[in-house]
This record gives sequence, C-alpha cells and structure tokens, in this order.
Amino acid sequence: MILYPYVQGDLYEIDMRAGDDIGDEVREHPGPSWTLKDEGEVLACFGICNIYGGVGTAWAFVSDKARHHGASLPKAMIAKLRECFDIMKFHRLQTVVRIDSKEYQRFVELIGFQREGLLRKATPSKQDVFLYSMVT
Repeated sequence: MILYPYVQGDLYEIDMRAGDDIGDEVREHPGPSWTLKDEGEVLACFGICNIYGGVGTAWAFVSDKARHHGASLPKAMIAKLRECFDIMKFHRLQTVVRIDSKEYQRFVELIGFQREGLLRKATPSKQDVFLYSMVT
C-alpha cells in the first residue's frame, strides 16, 4: 500500500458510496491531502480544507474495498492528522457525518473525533449531519 500527496483526479477513481457528496470546497481547494492506493487502485482520498487560522475541515472519501485492508487506513489517517496538528499548526479539525451513516460515525470516532452536535439540513441535498471535532 502507498500513501502519497493527493493528485487532482484521484478522487474520481473511487467507487463512491450512495449519498457521498463531493463539496466544491474539496474539488477546488483540497488543502493538505493524501491518497491511499493499493495495487494501482485508489482506496481512499482524505485531507484538510483550511477554514481560517488553525481551524480546518477534515474530509475523506473511502472505497468499499478499503474495508478489506484492516487498520491500514485508520493508521495512515491518524498519522497525517497528527502531522496537521504538529507541523501545520492546526488547533481544531472538524468534520461532518450524515446521521444515517453509522459506519462513518464509528470510523471518525475510531480515528479520534468527538461528536459535538447536530447540524440540520446542512448538505446540498438538505440532509442532517453530526458535527465532529478534534482539538489540541
């Protein structure tokens, strides 16, 4: 498995899950971001969009095929998130997860995010999401 800096277009190689929305923010300004690939196949793309000084929004798109790779993805994400705090001087990262996506909720909690609250009609398709954060 290889982890490398995200290259424009990697995101479109992932088989998206139903309901995944790629926001304009990620398309246009992905910020520090990475791609995890195995045997030529993109398993995940993830990164941080800078909001303002020291605060960023974490984003990730994960292929269903990543499930078969055990702890590789969470370990890679945790290492890069720590790097964002240590080297890039973030003091807060936040992300949102759809309320109907229990799997993603468990995943963001596994990598260290804590749920803060509910954002109503917060997506382009007017879905409710949970707000999660990671702070130093």
